[in-house]
Amino acid sequence: MRIEPRQHLLETWKATVATSWRDGTWQWGGRDGANSISDAEQLLCILLPATQVTPFAVDRPNTTADEMLTALAPLGDERTIPVRLVEVATDYFERYRDESGRPTFAGDGYYSAEDDEGLTDTQLGRDIVDSFAVSVTLALSTIGFVRIFRQSVTRVDLRERLRRLERLASTRLTAAMVGLLRSFSTHVFEAGSEPGRTLIATLNRAGLPSKQVVAQFREALRETIASFGEVLIGSGQTSQVEGADRLFECGWSWGVVKDAPAVGSSRRATPATTSATSRTAPPRTSRTCTSPWSPSTRSRTCSPSGHACSACSTRSNSGSPEHFSCGGT
Repeated sequence: MRIEPRQHLLETWKATVATSWRDGTWQWGGRDGANSISDAEQLLCILLPATQVTPFAVDRPNTTADEMLTALAPLGDERTIPVRLVEVATDYFERYRDESGRPTFAGDGYYSAEDDEGLTDTQLGRDIVDSFAVSVTLALSTIGFVRIFRQSVTRVDLRERLRRLERLASTRLTAAMVGLLRSFSTHVFEAGSEPGRTLIATLNRAGLPSKQVVAQFREALRETIASFGEVLIGSGQTSQVEGADRLFECGWSWGVVKDAPAVGSSRRATPATTSATSRTAPPRTSRTCTSPWSPSTRSRTCSPSGHACSACSTRSNSGSPEHFSCGGT
């Protein structure tokens, strides 16, 4: 099978534009409707190659390649294409913020319930780690695009629109990074505890003594253990990992963990908190794990706590769901 990434990207651009640009406007929403995750992925289908792959750059109008112009022809010519992308990106960043200007990271259509009762507005409006993560990529791509394109712009009104877009992207970038910092969970436990015995049983495929397994675990992760001392902000802070009999597990929850410390002084940049220790079983959701704009998708149905589903990335290997649950999503 021949792999032609350049041609594949060009076809992706053509398909994205054909699907999204209709009647002179950008149409948001994939299979599951508009939400902050799939809409960002939709825009990144064009913006990421344009900022990461030099031949695909469209932020220098005088040097845009003919192949790129052909693929993006519905958006206009080399002069209007970057302006259209500025308009679309601005629309995204304005769409996903509240009345006070605080960026929002809700899952919305990313969630779906198995029963007929559906999900409440509160559940649909919960911030989710996936949105934090994709927003970091989108914001960085947008800022890079703006700073290059601005060098070719002389119109005063367009330069002001570029400054506004960069401010919007910078604000969302800060909020997304804060959200990630407050969504990271670290659980430390003794080797002799129930979570410790469960983790040792998972690791010990060779039937070694438990002490040897613990020693090998700590030796293999010594750099990770040392790095915990450098975590000074966010919810991943811990001072309990020292000790020869201490084990740990860490990772991102589905959203901001309960009692996560605030980061920074701006309330606007701090995403809403979701519970990390709720013992009330939240509605099970069907979660699409790849972009709805990709031809290949995988769906998973699992509890947002991750504990009940071995395919879920936040599942606790020690069997301690209360530390990795994001109740309310």
